[in-house]
Amino acid sequence: MTSVTIPDSVTTLGAAAFEGCHNLESVYISANVTEIGDFAFEGCNKLQRAVIGDKCTRVGDSAFANCGSLESVVIGDIVQTIGDHAFAYCSMLKSVTIPSNVEEIGEGAFAFCEGLDSAIIGTKVSELTSYVFSACSNLKKVVIGEGLNKIQPYAFAGCSGLESIIIPDSVNLINISAFYECTGLTNVYIGQGLSELNPEAFYGCSSLLRIDVDERCALYESIDGVVFDKDKKTLVCFPSGRPGDYVVPAGVETIGSKAFSYCNSVTSVSAVGLKTIKENAFDNCSKLETISIKEGPETIEENSFYSCNGLKTVNISSEVEIQTIHNRAFQSRNLMDINVDGDGDFYTSIDGVLISRRAGVTRYPPGRKGSYVIPNSIKSVDSYAFEDCDDVTSVTLGKRVKYIRSNAFYHAHGLESINVTDTVVDIGAEAFLDCVSLTSAFIGNSVISIGASAFDGCSVLTTLKLGSSLETIGHHAFLNCEKLEDFDFDDKLEEIGDNAFANCVSLNTVTLPDSLRILGNSAFSHCTGMVTLNPGRGIELDKFGMSSFEYCTSLKSVTFEDNFWPTRIGEYAFDHCVNLTSVVINGNITEILEHAFDSCYSLVTVLIGSDVEEIRESAFVDCISLPNIIIPGNVKDIEEDVFFNCTSLQTVTYLGAKNPSVATEIFGNCDSLKYVCVTLEPEYEGNVLAEQNGLYDLLYCLPEPSSSASFISSSSIIPPESSSSYVLESAHGIVPSLVTLVAILAALLFMF
Repeated sequence: MTSVTIPDSVTTLGAAAFEGCHNLESVYISANVTEIGDFAFEGCNKLQRAVIGDKCTRVGDSAFANCGSLESVVIGDIVQTIGDHAFAYCSMLKSVTIPSNVEEIGEGAFAFCEGLDSAIIGTKVSELTSYVFSACSNLKKVVIGEGLNKIQPYAFAGCSGLESIIIPDSVNLINISAFYECTGLTNVYIGQGLSELNPEAFYGCSSLLRIDVDERCALYESIDGVVFDKDKKTLVCFPSGRPGDYVVPAGVETIGSKAFSYCNSVTSVSAVGLKTIKENAFDNCSKLETISIKEGPETIEENSFYSCNGLKTVNISSEVEIQTIHNRAFQSRNLMDINVDGDGDFYTSIDGVLISRRAGVTRYPPGRKGSYVIPNSIKSVDSYAFEDCDDVTSVTLGKRVKYIRSNAFYHAHGLESINVTDTVVDIGAEAFLDCVSLTSAFIGNSVISIGASAFDGCSVLTTLKLGSSLETIGHHAFLNCEKLEDFDFDDKLEEIGDNAFANCVSLNTVTLPDSLRILGNSAFSHCTGMVTLNPGRGIELDKFGMSSFEYCTSLKSVTFEDNFWPTRIGEYAFDHCVNLTSVVINGNITEILEHAFDSCYSLVTVLIGSDVEEIRESAFVDCISLPNIIIPGNVKDIEEDVFFNCTSLQTVTYLGAKNPSVATEIFGNCDSLKYVCVTLEPEYEGNVLAEQNGLYDLLYCLPEPSSSASFISSSSIIPPESSSSYVLESAHGIVPSLVTLVAILAALLFMF
């Protein structure tokens, strides 16, 4: 089918009526058709011409999208709505005229019409929606009707052929990136009705030299092609293609947020009397080399000079007090000097380094290389002071430095070592985050706290010495320090935070101090090289933390000694310690929590102390090598799936005088299990351990040994001295099995 005529009797073309008719070349739409449905002709890539009749009021979403051969379209005079993407990707379409009755043009309606060179927009269209003409790279002429109020984000994005545009008086809003990367645009004229101009409206317009605003505009004023507020106190938008030096007019007090953003041709800016440089005012001005400000400013906000990687010198000479310079104001990788003249109460500079009057290094120029010695007058290294100082290899702290604040050396990729002096009491959060060249850290003897993520991501940190006063190691403090070798904790340490040493795969031996009060979740998880763990006494420790040593796949054995104080082994504490063979649980431990030894595939010996009262759900699940287990008599509660899939388990012995509280499916998939042994006491009313789990044989064993024994070994279970005191019988009252008979015979032989 190459040609279609829609008869007069048809009033509506339904959704996708001719979608994908790849051979269709022409269509004649009856004058009686009032609506063209969504996707009606989508993908008709040989269709060359379309005429929309005078009774049609709506062209649906994607109605002609991807009609790659469509060269012309005539839109009827009473059409009111053109749907989203209605003509998107019609790459051969040359021109379009939006009739005066059209009120709504959907998002992306003409997007990627790469051959489109002119567009005339009718007077009833109130809004150019997002992406409406985006990527129309040959669009050269745009005539906007007087009814337009808003130009939304990316409306003309990528219209690189557009050289100039006149925005009528009716327009009150030009939104962010409305003309994004219109790289051929040189001049813009804006009418008097403008009430809101986003400073990034012309982002990426690398040839833009002037933005002129009608002098009758109530809120904006242009001076020499630069946009200011009406009072000429704030510079709002600088044309991003304007080259060379720029002198801010006298009387201007504020450089607005994003005012110079991505102005990649300006090389220097000077001003007198500025009070405020707002956030991101000069971000990504790649060729900006010098900033000179006299008699001001009072405030320089965050990211004011973000990624101005050509910036080498900042000169601030002021009789006006500089009150605030944000620590991240100068994120410019090649900056060499920050010079502040004057005797203000807040900031100064020493040898081109920005210093706060409270005696802190506020910003070290990121472009400098080699070593830096902090003067002895300095008391702190402030937040982000050395951020992105990639070529600084060594920093020597002065004799009075007391604080290394959060993020102080954040992303200082060249820093190789740090010696924290004995004057320092605190290392802030993320202080050395991602210092990927740091190989050694010596923490002074006055440091009390190492903050969260302080050394996180220091992937080649090998040598660590902790000071004698250290009390707290924060969450993630040494996370992913993959090269970190063994070190010692001092006996004042009270807290190791969550994930503090997780994924420190080179640690071989960990000895926890007796003073430890908090062991965080996953504190040493995935330390796959750890062979030896000495838990210490944990005098103040309530719980041996959740997942603390999970996936420590080289760990062979764990022993909790008689003097171990914590009462609980935490959830998943040793989960997937796949080479763990032996566990001795002693001391004051009363609870083994959920999944504590989950998937310890090599575990063959478990000695449970007599103080244990509760074994929680799935505590020993998937311990597939465990051959037997003795449960002390104090255990009163055994939860579901405690020994699930312990496929080598053959014998379970319970030494209590009364049935514990047990769940069903404690021994699910324990296919080798033969006996559940219990003591013979009057209070016993059947063997619930066996009965509730479908087990076959019941062996009455000796009572629990004296309470002086801290744990029970398998040798404690011996045959009775008098056969009249003990009975071997089937758990289900059936004829004793062969195994039971063998056990009876063995008992009788032992007595004689």
